[in-house]
Amino acid sequence: MSISRCSGRRITRARGAFPSARREEASEDEPASDAAPAPDARTFERPASWEQYRPSYHVTPPAHWMNDPQRPIYVDGTWHLYYLYNADYPDGNGTEWYHATSDDLVHWHNEGVAIEKYRNGLGDILTGSAVVDEEGTARFGRGAVVALVTQQDDGVQRQSLFGSTDGGYTFQPYAGNPVMENPGVVDWRDPKIIRDEASGRWVMALAEGSRLGFYTSADLISWTYTSDFVSDALGLLEGPDLFEMVDPATGRRTWILAASADGRAEGRTTGLAYWTGSWDGVRFTADDPAPQWLDDGADFYAAVTWEDPTRPGAARLTERSALGWINNWAYARDLPTAIGREGRCR
Repeated sequence: MSISRCSGRRITRARGAFPSARREEASEDEPASDAAPAPDARTFERPASWEQYRPSYHVTPPAHWMNDPQRPIYVDGTWHLYYLYNADYPDGNGTEWYHATSDDLVHWHNEGVAIEKYRNGLGDILTGSAVVDEEGTARFGRGAVVALVTQQDDGVQRQSLFGSTDGGYTFQPYAGNPVMENPGVVDWRDPKIIRDEASGRWVMALAEGSRLGFYTSADLISWTYTSDFVSDALGLLEGPDLFEMVDPATGRRTWILAASADGRAEGRTTGLAYWTGSWDGVRFTADDPAPQWLDDGADFYAAVTWEDPTRPGAARLTERSALGWINNWAYARDLPTAIGREGRCR
């Protein structure tokens, strides 16, 4: 799925398989087309060696449990995707960051665990986000890949920093972890980091129960709280996102705040809710307190979005892709994760 255009208060969207193949569907303003795909359209052939029951067109772990994808990053011509993985499932708990790479966002190669759980005394590795620190603000060096993640130990959630100097394949913990100590709350997780070029600093959106907290930093290490955004009708908010888009037709700029949420109050299941509005460097102001939803299906949770850094200038902000966990907590733990000797899922 990709967000194809931002226009005013509405985001038209394109649907495709997971991950995004940019297979467009007509918006409300465009007539549907039955035309066949262009001859050079991207195609996918299922490798003959794949297991019979493994999905042909989705990122999957070698075995066991996976959940939240992390926002992909682009380094030296390669896309790097991390996702939560538990090799001890179903008998043991705790996730870590598994790593996959791609050159086209369609064909993926699993690289192995990038950030291991239970290695620094602060618990397992939950959702966060990775950025390319071009200026070396976090002291890992210029161009280092820096990940800020939630770690949870004995139910206490804290934010920790990890750095990679080999392009995102291996990470080392920051010596001063955690960089954000829990203030005494239960839900305090899923830091989403963006670079706010207008203010010349890093911005974090953090999931804090029914609210999203905003923080700023010059170095990805020391963070200052600035404001929050509250939505009481959507249950527990998780996996926040904050980004700007530009309407290519008018040049109008719009900020979008998003979070995975519970849509039962609106007759929905869980999914990705979003608000259009403005961001002034410290606070997000929504155009409308009621959210919109990026997908109407039951299996699109913990979604992340990203721009294409290979596009020039402002064109990077005219299109955005999204990637979600194809599952639902209502039945996630009941799904099979392996194939037994008898050929049945278990």
